[in-house]
Amino acid sequence: MPGLIGLQTQLLGKNFIYLEQVDSTNNYIKEHAQSLPDGTLVIAGRQYAGRGAGKHTWADGQDSMLAMSFLIKNIELSYMPQLPLITGLAVARALTEATGGNFRIKWANDVLYESKKLCGILCESQIFGDEVFAVCGIGINIGQDQAFFDRAGLPYATSLKLGFGREYSAYSVAALVMNHFEPLYERLSSVGFDALRNEYIKSCFTVGKQIRILSPEGQLEGLALTIDSDGSLVCNIDGKIVNIRAGEASVRGLYGYQ
Repeated sequence: MPGLIGLQTQLLGKNFIYLEQVDSTNNYIKEHAQSLPDGTLVIAGRQYAGRGAGKHTWADGQDSMLAMSFLIKNIELSYMPQLPLITGLAVARALTEATGGNFRIKWANDVLYESKKLCGILCESQIFGDEVFAVCGIGINIGQDQAFFDRAGLPYATSLKLGFGREYSAYSVAALVMNHFEPLYERLSSVGFDALRNEYIKSCFTVGKQIRILSPEGQLEGLALTIDSDGSLVCNIDGKIVNIRAGEASVRGLYGYQ
């Protein structure tokens, strides 16, 4: 079983489960959440039914993607909207430390390198009686080559190998993500998202862009203005200020949206 070299957390990742193959690391944790210790990290060598935001699914090749999920027990339900945002910050910080590159966050679930998708995030909650558990799922493209994305029909995706021309250890990257997430979550828990909001806005590719929103209310188009203190995307839509709290934001000029 691979080890998490460089892990420096107090709790996250201390209980580490490696699975050769699983449908989804998020599903695995949700199925075993009550018996797993707080902070459990699950990494899969191969994930064949991973899920992203909305109803997107994917399968990844052996060791080409870092497919990981971790468990947070006793989370305040009010933190759930901000959880994907601070997870994105943790991933961006970790990848910068690993590569020296500049990574941006597309609100609320993607991390980009040179305007291409490198990472997807899916945070889910479960309620057991009076307890709220959160599962944070992260998929980072590590070792795919261009031929992989061409075969998969993913022209707007990239990997660390493609971006930086070298191999990276998925498990070292996972340790870095845990190292950066833990203090961000502690700060969210102690002083709230406002203390992290400016850093997120600076890292957010979406802010300032013309966007299309697929929301429960239907399709909307407008200008993304900023991120609110609750983690919602503040937009100008037909002259009205609207807070988007759910749905997908497509940025004009990105992922084929013109």
